[in-house]
Amino acid sequence: MPLPMSAAPRRGRIAGRAAGVLAWCVAALLLPPASGARAAAVPAGSPAAETGASAVFSSPAAPYGIKNRLLDLIGRTAPGADIRVAMYIFDDTDISAALNAAADRGVHVKVVVDSLSGESPTHYAAFAALKSRLGSSTSAASYAVSCPAGRGCIGDAAKGTSINHNKFFLFSRLTDGTTDVVVQSSENLDARPSVGGYGAWNSATQINANARLYDGYASYHADLAAMKVNNNYYRTVQAGKAKAYFFPEASQNPDRPSEPATDAVINRLNGVVCKGNTPGWGTQDGRTVVRVGMNLLSRYAIAKKLHSLDQEGCWVEVLHQLPEGYASEGPTGSTRKTQAALTAPFTAYHGPVVHTFPGAANGATPFHSKFLLVKGGYDDGSAQVKDRKIVWTGSHNYTFNSLRHSDEALVKVEDSSVYDAYEAFFKSALPHATCTWVQGSWSPSSCS
Repeated sequence: MPLPMSAAPRRGRIAGRAAGVLAWCVAALLLPPASGARAAAVPAGSPAAETGASAVFSSPAAPYGIKNRLLDLIGRTAPGADIRVAMYIFDDTDISAALNAAADRGVHVKVVVDSLSGESPTHYAAFAALKSRLGSSTSAASYAVSCPAGRGCIGDAAKGTSINHNKFFLFSRLTDGTTDVVVQSSENLDARPSVGGYGAWNSATQINANARLYDGYASYHADLAAMKVNNNYYRTVQAGKAKAYFFPEASQNPDRPSEPATDAVINRLNGVVCKGNTPGWGTQDGRTVVRVGMNLLSRYAIAKKLHSLDQEGCWVEVLHQLPEGYASEGPTGSTRKTQAALTAPFTAYHGPVVHTFPGAANGATPFHSKFLLVKGGYDDGSAQVKDRKIVWTGSHNYTFNSLRHSDEALVKVEDSSVYDAYEAFFKSALPHATCTWVQGSWSPSSCS
């Protein structure tokens, strides 16, 4: 099944290995059986379910799951239909050849990449091949363009770094009649796992036949292509059981980027209701389970909120990738402060369970996914509060760069099948974490 996609104006709509395993086992013993057993292997994907959505994953053991899904969708896009792509790193000649072939059969192919992918026709030959075939006029039916150097297509921060960090594909119509397909991914189109490409731990969600979601993504894509600076671009699109969030989002106080009131992730976590679910839903006694699988996690307020949710009664579990240089980072460093908040003293419950991929993994097979999972209570104004399964996923790291400066997208999907697939993916990565914090101590004790 195709991955989730977004919308806008369009044409042709018609987170020592042995220590990690041991630590996970200790954590697993603390989690009531109702939360489910750990998956034995990385799930290849999920079937389409109640929202027309599905999930697909890549990992060191199965590096091409997401790529193969994209190639399938490109190959099945109908003549006269649109394919829209927004990508940070685009260096895959198989994908570029497939897109060029689609253009040859009458598909309108519109590609916007970060300046990194457009700066070198030799290193990034795949994008260069697209640009040569499609041209760079955004008024044409097909085009391939890159953002201006030193900024994103929309974000252009005076302080910090702005990039087009997006990773999504849109397909307006497939040959089987499926329309409005959005695929929101965490994966870069690159053979190097060290840059978040094939072989890193990545995830993607595909949503079919959701015209409002598609149109929201397509409008964002058109704004990326227009390359007009707007450092307070943030907007959302509600589309049934799906919702899209587009960045950058400015702080009300430019001198305080950590301001929680304008942090889209904090505002999502504010909706979590920790108790009151049907017994056996979430934990055995009906407490909500909150899981975060994140490449970069350095927003202190998010860590504080996760710890607070644990103390309110939620089961909180975090898997994240430590950045390069973490071992030498001082106590005031952003990731050290975030880690300290997650592992702060606890009273009512046992504190969040925290798993980390080592900094060394950045040069090998990093945990590159970015997602939030809630199973249990969530109050977003809808009629149902308890017994829910919700996924938020996309290109957005829990860093200030992703929130305030860069072009990013998140999608929310409330779908049992998609949630179950992400939960299984999360559990499949845990044995590869080298450090685990549980009930007030690290395992192994050398971790920090």
